[in-house]
Amino acid sequence: MEKKGLYKIDYNKSWIKSDNQTEWDAVFNDTYNLVTCSYKEFDYFFPEKSLKKSVKEQYTSIGKVTNFKIQKKKLNNLEVDYFECQLEYQGFEYIYQGFVYNGIGGSVEIQFGVQKEGITQYQKLIDEFCLGFGLVIE
Repeated sequence: MEKKGLYKIDYNKSWIKSDNQTEWDAVFNDTYNLVTCSYKEFDYFFPEKSLKKSVKEQYTSIGKVTNFKIQKKKLNNLEVDYFECQLEYQGFEYIYQGFVYNGIGGSVEIQFGVQKEGITQYQKLIDEFCLGFGLVIE
């Protein structure tokens, strides 16, 4: 699932679509496909002083961003920068959240997006997914 072999994501086995580990293969068994997740690895680190700006810029090119927040959070003994924001796009409101981890050999970003009306329904799945993130060698 990731290119450097440094990170792992252990997630609910019912979300696995195939045994092919080179492709993204997690789904949330959501009939309506309302929640999405993306995983990115970077060969550089996000500097702390420009992290908020860097993450926010990913969304401003899509639509209007409001209520952007970023804070330190512990996930499985790893300190991550967890972010949340609202995005208005073509008359719909979305909630995006996720985290950036400045780890070994660069940064990792995992982000989730869901229509605003669905966030309560999917928050538990998002939290469960995040708890599966960790280092291969600790």
